[in-house]
Amino acid sequence: MRRLLGADLVFEGGGALGAAYPGAISALEEHKIFPYRVAGTSAGSMIAAMVAAGFKANEIKWLVSDFPNAGPAPISLRSIGLNEPLSFRKFMDLEGIENLSDEEREGVLLWKFLYEAVDIFISRISTVDVPTPQEMSVDIATAITDSTILGLASELVGKRDELQAVIEGAISVFIPAGHGPIGSIITALQGQTENITQAIWDYLEEFHPPLIFFSMLVHRGFMFKGDYALKAFERILSLKIHNDENTPVYFKDLKYPLAVTALNIRDNILEIYSETSDDIYEDSGNGTDNREITVAEAVRRSISVPVVFQARGNQNHIVDGGLASNFPTWLFTESARNYWPDTHQQKTKVIGFTLNEQLRPPRGNYNAPRFSDAEATDVNVISLSLKTAVEDAYRTSAANTSVRRAALRAIEEFFESDNPGKLFEMIGMLSRADKENTLKPKINAALMNGFDFKEVEIPLAGYHWMDFNINSDQDALIGMWQRAERVTNDALDTTG
Repeated sequence: MRRLLGADLVFEGGGALGAAYPGAISALEEHKIFPYRVAGTSAGSMIAAMVAAGFKANEIKWLVSDFPNAGPAPISLRSIGLNEPLSFRKFMDLEGIENLSDEEREGVLLWKFLYEAVDIFISRISTVDVPTPQEMSVDIATAITDSTILGLASELVGKRDELQAVIEGAISVFIPAGHGPIGSIITALQGQTENITQAIWDYLEEFHPPLIFFSMLVHRGFMFKGDYALKAFERILSLKIHNDENTPVYFKDLKYPLAVTALNIRDNILEIYSETSDDIYEDSGNGTDNREITVAEAVRRSISVPVVFQARGNQNHIVDGGLASNFPTWLFTESARNYWPDTHQQKTKVIGFTLNEQLRPPRGNYNAPRFSDAEATDVNVISLSLKTAVEDAYRTSAANTSVRRAALRAIEEFFESDNPGKLFEMIGMLSRADKENTLKPKINAALMNGFDFKEVEIPLAGYHWMDFNINSDQDALIGMWQRAERVTNDALDTTG
């Protein structure tokens, strides 16, 4: 019988690939290894927080199993009120366009431009020769379509000519028929700026929602709000630690010490959240001490991948910690001792877990992965995930049936085209910013010199970091666990 051993555990970030980690936790338990201290970045911060809260491998596996026949929750979870697994798909919380409040809609750059363009042309009408209604509609529609933001968005969805025809039609409704006096046209258009803008918006919302979506993306700078992830994680941690979903969990409440990273791009600072950190950051919780931040908020900050999730902080300036330190082994070195309580300063074994979507597993029996090599491209996988998000937003929206059907047809057509490719390639490139990868072996060799250190690289070829549908695919998810458990067992059997 193995005796219990303590080890510092560090988990690399990697988006949806982090769903593999429960398999590694299973192997640790088999080897009677318990956490001494835990650290993580981005997706790694989520699993690190769950481990630090005291969740076991079988509990974590169930919590990330969002498929129909996952079975009931383990009794240990049911007893504290945890009866619903996390849905990675719901992490993509894109609000339906028609659910925008007037204030939110009018803050979108596309709306602002449409309104200003219509208003300018109405105000200029008295200075031009009297046009026919058709000529006026064409002139205004051409000018609006040629705008930078709308032109870019319409080219992206491949609907430029169709868009101009839509705008012409929306404007012509408000222009008197015939070739009447200029006064009648001015009178008819007075006060109609918002109505004309709304008519154009309504048509785009119904028949070309991707156009508005990508305009909102350009304006806001992110795809998903991240509210579901934050609230779901708050609930899970609160029930585990306090058996009360309304009591927040702070770092001092955890079973094992935890440290989480996030990047402050305004001040160019890597922020570290832990129980004992004496770092002072502006806009941290309700005060200035980062210890006032809840564990769930720290994790939410750490997963804020640019473009994908909304940044945090009062200036949207706190983003994914993986952009600066995706595998923070250095948190267990002497230079980082202030991030840990005095009772946990002992130098011990360090086990680091990394995620490699290019690496194939060793020979063995595993469930098939989610994708073939040809399918596991940024363009294909991001397109599939984003299509799911936009469809879900419209399926659950308050729009009437005909609007939802038309929107879903437009979404299907858009994502089957080649139009979004460049954007998705850009998102994929952002996710693969260096993140220490090039120099990681040398950096860790230097940092961990003198430590009993083992890196476990989980082979995840056939999976993708942006596949938010992964935990609804039972076979593929179990395949991730099988790979993670195998390589972790191999590493621990070798090193003891």
